[in-house]
Amino acid sequence: MRRALLSLLALLPLLLAAPSRAGTREDAAVAGVQEQWAAAFAKQDIDALVALYGREAHFYGSSPPLFIGQDGVRAYFKALPWAILRDARFSDTKTVRLGPGIVITAGLLNVEREVGGEKMVSVFRLTMTLQRQDGVWRIVSHHASPKS
Repeated sequence: MRRALLSLLALLPLLLAAPSRAGTREDAAVAGVQEQWAAAFAKQDIDALVALYGREAHFYGSSPPLFIGQDGVRAYFKALPWAILRDARFSDTKTVRLGPGIVITAGLLNVEREVGGEKMVSVFRLTMTLQRQDGVWRIVSHHASPKS
């Protein structure tokens, strides 16, 4: 009995540190950031998009390279072909709480574009890590890749 109790106590820190399914508060925070992101994207508001990212964010967009920090995020969004982009919608997002004030999400980003009068949707797999910084949820890691 004593051995079992000692084993359980030894494992307790690992069990407490394990990631867990996010609760409604974290899910709501992620949904709020995603809503702000989609609204800023639809308005093509680069400043509003950049403001959603942490100061030292790591950002892989739909194509290389890795962009670092808010200046890098700004450079990525400035280079997008805004003339053909219309809308972006998140779907199938799953959120896991990694610890106090930090969550990771995985899901899809559906980007609508118009080429030659024809509407098309490109789907990207998207993972983001969000962290509370100065009381605000910020995207600190963003990785998108085309869904084939």
